[in-house]
Amino acid sequence: DATGVLIVGPLALAVLQNQREQVKLSAARWAEAGVLGLVFLGVAALSLSGYLPFAYIIMPPLLWAAVRFEFRGAVVALTILALITAAFTLAGAGQFSGEPEDQREKQIMLQLFLGISAFSALIVAAISRQHQLATATLRQSERALRELLGTLPAQIWCTDPRGEPTYFSPQFRNFVGFNVDGKDADGATRLSGVLNAIIHPDDIAAFSAHFTHSLATGEPFARKHRLRCFDGECRWVETRAAAMRNSDKRIAQWNGVCLDIDDQVRAQEDLSRARDGLARASQAATLAELSASIAHEVNQPLAAIVANSQACHRWLSAAPPNLERAKITAERITRDANAAADIVSHIRALFRRTPHARALEDVNHLIHE
Repeated sequence: DATGVLIVGPLALAVLQNQREQVKLSAARWAEAGVLGLVFLGVAALSLSGYLPFAYIIMPPLLWAAVRFEFRGAVVALTILALITAAFTLAGAGQFSGEPEDQREKQIMLQLFLGISAFSALIVAAISRQHQLATATLRQSERALRELLGTLPAQIWCTDPRGEPTYFSPQFRNFVGFNVDGKDADGATRLSGVLNAIIHPDDIAAFSAHFTHSLATGEPFARKHRLRCFDGECRWVETRAAAMRNSDKRIAQWNGVCLDIDDQVRAQEDLSRARDGLARASQAATLAELSASIAHEVNQPLAAIVANSQACHRWLSAAPPNLERAKITAERITRDANAAADIVSHIRALFRRTPHARALEDVNHLIHE
């Protein structure tokens, strides 16, 4: 019963599964199956016929079938092994045939051989199946992750712990015009070749020094610089990178992203130029207002000086000359000239931005003045 459960039961399950799911093997898999079948039949015939002294020599090709072809391979190999074993035993040849008094012991050994072989092959097939499923799931996750990265509007890249590039996303490859191994050269590292190809010459020294510091210390990397496109045009980007560590806190790789900020930088430059232009226009307007104010303030005493000079001339030209009135007018000329000098002095102090002394003043006096 145990042998039936371990051999006939799995065979029935494999037949039912094959009816529901038609498995198509590639030419390489068919070739491998043919080679495995020949090896399996040869080893089984030699070991079970008694030519080889140990029947369990069949285990390596049996486990090969279980690993490479999983459940179906293990079931087919076990069925063939059971048939060959039964055929040699019934014919009175092989490891499990002998004298009548030893027949019961030989039958127990035969059942034990088939049970151990079936149990081992099915266990290995199950482990192999789990491994294949885990591998397929991991590959599917990696494929989904790469497809997701391919849809992001950013350039993704990865390096090993030493900084050597290992992966470029499709956007990054299209942006720079080559793949991760496109700048490999004898006598130079891949990192230096990639940096020389994509970083603006004016930015490469500072970028390399900063990235080398991050590689040595494990600190995150962030820098704004110009990145060279495949057509030679340079665009402003912000590059960020962080270390991914394994369970023992060691750096496994560096993951980085380049964000295109060229439009933002251009907009900031345009805004800065607009601010400069506005400042110059405001300065010009202020100077115009100040010039008008200075002209007004200076013209007042100058006009008074001219008027008083004309009046003084008239008083002196009278017959007889009115010296008293001329003297008063001359004093007014002196007063107005001093007023003009004070205005000029105040203006010069304003442009020198010298501190002004504060003092109490009579508002009525200021209004009268």
